[in-house]
Amino acid sequence: MNKFDNLPTGKKLLVSFATILVFFLVLGVLSVVGMRWISDRMESMYKINLIPIKMLGDLRERTQRMSAYVSWHILAYDSATVAKQAEGIAKIDAEIVDIVKAYDHVIVSEAERTYVGQFMAGLSEYKEVRGKVLELSKNFSKDAASELQKTALAEKLDKIHQAVDGLIKENEQQAKDSFEAGQMVSRSGTIGVILFCLLAGGVGVFVSMRVTKFLVGGLNDVLKATQELQKGNLAYRSTVNSNEEIGQLAQAFNLMAGTLEQAAAKQAEALKAQAAEIMGITNAIGKSQATIEFSLDGTVQTANDNFLATLGYQLGEIKGQHHRMFCDPASTSSGEYAAFWQKLNRGEFEAGVYRRLGKGGKEVWTQASYNPILDAAGRVYKVIEFATDVTADKTRQADVEGRLKALNKAQAVIEFNLDGTVLKANDNFLATLGYQLGEIKGQHHRMFCDPGYTSSSEYAAFWQKLNRGEFEAGVYRRLGKGGKDVWIQASYNPILDANGKVYKVVKFATDITSQKKAQAELEACMAEAQQSLGAMAQGDLTHAMAGTYQGELEKMKSSINAALTNLSSTIATVRDAVDGVSSGAEQITKGNEDLSQRTSEQASALEETSASMEEMTSTVKQNADNAKQANQLAIAARDTADKGGAVTKKAVDAMGEINKSSKQIADIITVIDEIAFQTNLLALNAAVEAARAGEHGRGFAVVAAEVRNLAQRSATAAKEIKGLINESIQRVTDGSELVHQSGKTLEEIVTAVKRVTDIIAEITAASQEQASGIDQVNKAVMSMDETTQQNAALVEETTSAAQSMK
Repeated sequence: MNKFDNLPTGKKLLVSFATILVFFLVLGVLSVVGMRWISDRMESMYKINLIPIKMLGDLRERTQRMSAYVSWHILAYDSATVAKQAEGIAKIDAEIVDIVKAYDHVIVSEAERTYVGQFMAGLSEYKEVRGKVLELSKNFSKDAASELQKTALAEKLDKIHQAVDGLIKENEQQAKDSFEAGQMVSRSGTIGVILFCLLAGGVGVFVSMRVTKFLVGGLNDVLKATQELQKGNLAYRSTVNSNEEIGQLAQAFNLMAGTLEQAAAKQAEALKAQAAEIMGITNAIGKSQATIEFSLDGTVQTANDNFLATLGYQLGEIKGQHHRMFCDPASTSSGEYAAFWQKLNRGEFEAGVYRRLGKGGKEVWTQASYNPILDAAGRVYKVIEFATDVTADKTRQADVEGRLKALNKAQAVIEFNLDGTVLKANDNFLATLGYQLGEIKGQHHRMFCDPGYTSSSEYAAFWQKLNRGEFEAGVYRRLGKGGKDVWIQASYNPILDANGKVYKVVKFATDITSQKKAQAELEACMAEAQQSLGAMAQGDLTHAMAGTYQGELEKMKSSINAALTNLSSTIATVRDAVDGVSSGAEQITKGNEDLSQRTSEQASALEETSASMEEMTSTVKQNADNAKQANQLAIAARDTADKGGAVTKKAVDAMGEINKSSKQIADIITVIDEIAFQTNLLALNAAVEAARAGEHGRGFAVVAAEVRNLAQRSATAAKEIKGLINESIQRVTDGSELVHQSGKTLEEIVTAVKRVTDIIAEITAASQEQASGIDQVNKAVMSMDETTQQNAALVEETTSAAQSMK
């Protein structure tokens, strides 16, 4: 044992842990082997028992389906249905063969092979009898086929099912045997592991106790020597003499104790000099700071002039009084105040910012430290407070805090580290994004951003800019809880420490999601309005606004759609009035020809001026009347075009309703088709039930066959009607396209009416100029020549305009 005791502590612990580790490694190997065996057994159960049971279930389902197909074959009365059922039977035969082949690969016992042989023999006998049944059914000997199915064929089917049931029971027994064997191995392994764990635990406890006893004994000896040294007994030495770490520690301690004993004498002299130095420092502090001394019960012993000036007292007013005279009465009666003095009595330092009451109750804030002073024996015998008046700073700080609180109530506020980690957030921010503080604290800012943005160089530059102390503000899209979109107007503000370095970032934000949604709705509405108006500018009056909007935007949508409707009506009316405009143009042409003849006569002979003036007056009057009539015709043409547009709109609406009704009829026909299909299925099921009923259900089978025929005829009629309805829908669509083309033609007519109106305005102006010329001729015959030339020019323009209106 002495050799073990002298081993280094690390090797002792290594031996202990190695011993325990060996036991646990052996235990782990045993556990792995056991688990591997259990895994193999589970795999065997799955491949050899569970998969075959599934195959057998499929096999039983195929035999039942085959029996159903035989029944349907017997119930079928048309060649197509008989052929279809025969195909189904052949398909199931092939599937049964495939399942049996697959099952051959997982047979592990002779009992299974025997059952498989019984199944194949029974299947062969079943097919032989089934062939007779199908032959009778094919020859429409339905009663004989049904009787044979219920007797001989049913007996063969039961034999097949018995073989399948035997295979299922055999696989279940194999699975049960595997399970019981696994349980036995599991119980044996569990007992072995428990015994091995007990052995490993016993060895581990023995080794640990041996190592612990040695380590604790040596450490206790060194600890006792340390405690004696702490008490001031510098002559006490440790008795541990081993060569490992604890023995070396004891030897080093003994050397240290001897050194300390020698240094103690020298230190006593140094302490005297140090005390004198401390007194000088204390006096210097007293000149620059407020200083006051207390006994351990809080009674004032003395105070310097700075303290007295700060609180407004004389020394005689406070000496012998308790410290509580400077405090709020509510605080001095609290347990916290009592704990404050208990802490100082224990020799513990206390510092902070304190609210104190000066003379007359004035409020004074001090940055102070309470310093317990020890005597030569190390016991506290008084407390000195050094204080600085920070009332002005506190007032400014309170003002800043008040502003921050107000800002915190009005806006969403969140703070980040320079790496983007969330420090804290106020309730406004949490409510805006839908989180709790615990869900975001310690998370990165990127949790509020789109992943595509956070992986970009722009996002990295954003945080680099903030780390440089640069302000950032704008409108941002953020992601709230559950991925909801939130838009905020925010500013990111780098905060500097006392050295001017950025140490955190504070964001102030306002939720503008509702404004952003309103803006998006406005932009969508304006874009749709632009499309509708652009289409109208290109002559397409069918591009109405279809979006859903709120308030004024919905009114604007309704106004634009109404304008499109009214414009279509106007174009239709103008088109109907084109003939009337052409007639008016013909009348204007005749009037202009008459005016041209009279003007020529006026130019040929000035001596006939008076007579010609009368004729010119008549001509001008007639021209004005013609212009007035043309204007009235143009107005009538516009009204007629409006009426035509309204009629066209009604025609489009009527075609739309016809189209809608046709689609509804098509839907109804589809429902009728589905009902016919379901009726057919019900008739088939009824026929099956009638066949099972035998002679009693023969009449019901005939009725079911008739119902099936009616259902098939209904389905055929429904398909034909549906085809006619689809053709009608196509014709209505073609009619709508023709009406749309008519709208474009009406737009061209509106352009022509506008040109007619402009020409009529020119004619009216020409008539006014002619009347003015006649007045001048009446005043001065000398200007007749100039007036005649002007009239001739106006007549030519009018004639040209009238010709263009034809």
